[in-house]
Amino acid sequence: MERREGSGGVGALLGRAARAVYALAMTALGVVMEPLQRLLGVRRMPWVFLLPNLLIFGVFVLFPVFLNAYVSLTGGTQLFPQDRPFVGLANYERLFDCRDFGDPNSCAEDRFWRAVRNTGTFVLFQVGGMVLISLVTALVLTVGFGLAGTWRVLGHKAAPVLRNL
Repeated sequence: MERREGSGGVGALLGRAARAVYALAMTALGVVMEPLQRLLGVRRMPWVFLLPNLLIFGVFVLFPVFLNAYVSLTGGTQLFPQDRPFVGLANYERLFDCRDFGDPNSCAEDRFWRAVRNTGTFVLFQVGGMVLISLVTALVLTVGFGLAGTWRVLGHKAAPVLRNL
């Protein structure tokens, strides 16, 4: 069966369609970006591309951080910040009112300090354990000890289970 010149089959047709869609998209993008570049200049064009990311970062990261900082300086349980009385650093004074920071029961806010201690303990053992397991695995696989093949099989079979821990 001979192929005729000019017919490339389905692959060639899809390739031409993809190039046409790409050319159309670049033309549409050029219609918007070229006047913008003439207006702003080449040196300010990076800000056009950074602006959407900066707006998203500001709305979803910076705004909540500053709102929580303000709420921490107010009292009450009202939802809206303007309805909450300003108390300054009184919340932090109460938070750090402890006889012994090692014993959460001696603090005015014992649940907070118990949570800090539990989180610290969890991080210490979780991170320390993961580093220790990783180092032992690397040592066994690198040096061997005659168990490298068994270790690889066990690691391959146990990986889905360990990943979900």
